[in-house]
Amino acid sequence: MMLPHHSIILALIVSLSLQLVHSEDSSCAEWGAFNASGAAVGHRTITISDETRDNRTLNVDIWYPAINNGEEFARYNPLLPSQGVYYSALDNPQVAPSRNLPLLVFSHGYGSIRQQSALLMEHLASWGFVIASPDHAGNSMNDPVGDDIPFTIQDRPKDVSFVIDTMLSSPYVDEFYLGGSD
Repeated sequence: MMLPHHSIILALIVSLSLQLVHSEDSSCAEWGAFNASGAAVGHRTITISDETRDNRTLNVDIWYPAINNGEEFARYNPLLPSQGVYYSALDNPQVAPSRNLPLLVFSHGYGSIRQQSALLMEHLASWGFVIASPDHAGNSMNDPVGDDIPFTIQDRPKDVSFVIDTMLSSPYVDEFYLGGSD
């Protein structure tokens, strides 16, 4: 069950992030048509482990403003491992130097995957957002369906909180220029 303070924190984060779009201190420009910014977008996947929850391991995709140095396009495997989907994100390029980039955490739907909305994540990153999207272990398309649904659902808000804490700590807070890092 999602605790009330988690809901408030997540709503506040989204609200503040959207306000930063129009802030003079933000690197985000005005919103335009979908993919209209033309800015390079990077994508990488990290794996993090929460020691406080029996080393619960999460794969997290990150989209971010990037520098295009001719990297290959990122390949997503949203439905079939034998096929890949390519959009416009580059595979693991250098992060574009900036400051005060807002962090968004995307939590996929029940039984889905962290890359389900990759095109939207790329769009947001092209406008200056850093987006982290975890697979919720035990509650994604890649996991067998079982009788433990109530338990896997309980992990979701904890996963999101852990991703936020991880992204706002070293080395990620500096690497992705989050929250006022220089």
